[in-house]
Amino acid sequence: MPWDRDDKRNIGVLADELVGPSNGYMMRRVTYEDPVTGKIYRFLLNELTIPPGLVAFLYKLRWDVEKVFDEIKNRSFERKAWAGNEPAKCQQAMFITLAHNLMRMLEIKLDHDEGITDQMAVAKRRTRINEEVTQTKEAGRIPNPLVTTWCRATQRCCQFFRWLRHCLADSTPWTEAVALLRPLMARYIQ
Repeated sequence: MPWDRDDKRNIGVLADELVGPSNGYMMRRVTYEDPVTGKIYRFLLNELTIPPGLVAFLYKLRWDVEKVFDEIKNRSFERKAWAGNEPAKCQQAMFITLAHNLMRMLEIKLDHDEGITDQMAVAKRRTRINEEVTQTKEAGRIPNPLVTTWCRATQRCCQFFRWLRHCLADSTPWTEAVALLRPLMARYIQ
């Protein structure tokens, strides 16, 4: 398949092909070399319209999903189903998703309105990206900008969960809750 080799999103793409049996359904195969490790990945899919580099990036983001599941299980204490029937399991999944999205919105509000972010996570990510860029350049490859510019943390720190549980349980007013969180995050950073 034709693809734009000058598009920086496609850095690392080796091939974008249509494959399949002669009398069957055609699939798309994207062959990608991870610029950091040099490892070759092959992705089979039926999506034909998005750039091949974006395909590789979306598969890489699957790790974020796994980390969110881990967070739900270990920090939200949602280790088992509330009930055994399918409607109850579906409702539980919807409530967990809603809670995750509400916490994400709260993080955005805290960052935007109060200037409170998980600076440790930001610093760790920046260090990891810098190490990967150095490793990539030392191997004579070019870093993929989709990977180096993606900045969303995949997990929240335990301090955030504890603070949120405490403030919700005690119906703490917003200004007092923010005042409680600020030193927690400062202590967490040190």
